[in-house]
Amino acid sequence: NVSVVYEVHGTINKDGTNVILQPTSFGTNHKDQRYRIGRGPEYTLDTTDNAVVVMNLLGNGVSTSPSMDGSLSKWKYPTLHDNAVLMKRLIEEELNVKGSLKMVFGYCTGAMA
Repeated sequence: NVSVVYEVHGTINKDGTNVILQPTSFGTNHKDQRYRIGRGPEYTLDTTDNAVVVMNLLGNGVSTSPSMDGSLSKWKYPTLHDNAVLMKRLIEEELNVKGSLKMVFGYCTGAMA
């Protein structure tokens, strides 16, 4: 079982074509990304017509992470593949968005995932 923490900024339209996914890096969480997301052209990720989904990567300390249960030696550290599979499931199963995303925006490990 894993726990994924995410935030949605803006409103996902009916066909889900306005969704921008921003995975965090391992050293940041969703709160650290809020300064770049908002309504209007002054924001990097404008929510006027877009919905921005910020997902905390596995292992970043907010979503399921090895340090959470105290058994670091027993835990297989999550891979980029694990995070990519989880992002796909979050978008398709939790948020019910089918088809292509408008954009994936990230840096560091968030860009690789």
